[in-house]
Amino acid sequence: GSGVSPDDLLRRFETEVDRTPGICNLGIRNGRRYLATEQELVKERKLLKTLADLTQRSVAAVPESLVDDLLARPACAPKIGDARRPLALSREQKEAVRHLVLGSDAVKVVTGLAGTGKTSMLAVARHAFELAGYRVVGAAPTHRARQELSQGAGIDARQLVRAARKRRTYSPDHLRLSRKTVLVVDEASMVQTEDMQELLTAVQQQGGRILLVGDDRQLPPVGPGGAFGAI
Repeated sequence: GSGVSPDDLLRRFETEVDRTPGICNLGIRNGRRYLATEQELVKERKLLKTLADLTQRSVAAVPESLVDDLLARPACAPKIGDARRPLALSREQKEAVRHLVLGSDAVKVVTGLAGTGKTSMLAVARHAFELAGYRVVGAAPTHRARQELSQGAGIDARQLVRAARKRRTYSPDHLRLSRKTVLVVDEASMVQTEDMQELLTAVQQQGGRILLVGDDRQLPPVGPGGAFGAI
């Protein structure tokens, strides 16, 4: 309103940022200047430390023959609710199932664009884990994603929602994980840093493995995030 030019306004803003305690200038990347609070950087370092610990941990491998037999069928039929739904997977979907289920890594990641069949892939992966004696549970940042996990993939899921007064509608302690538990996080790109840290910590402390599925080019979290892309 006082005739200040955009360039002058930006310079004033940057001056104020440089004076503000607790704000860290992370430098310029791809032509953009990045800022963060010291508090958030501490959380991110803690998350990466937890992740590093989990990536050094080995979990019991699912027999490869079990997965081969399941994927060799013309149509896999995982049970969802009270019915079995035949699912014919593409070559890429089958590769994603093998990536998630096989091996001894405690952390697995799958990225895929919307509409590429991630839910069907998860339904078959969940079926494979259950055939091997694992319990599969889920977590998602939105009500829609939670419904998709529950109704589309047959995975009992909790919604990660930060409510008023920083209280949540879930607690990692209530996940009741064990070495025979698989935690599936859908729409992982939308999970805030603090929520992702708590999920990783739950797996670190209680055991089991965590599968992160999403699209890192999709919507970011409402709050501080970027954890999925970093992982």
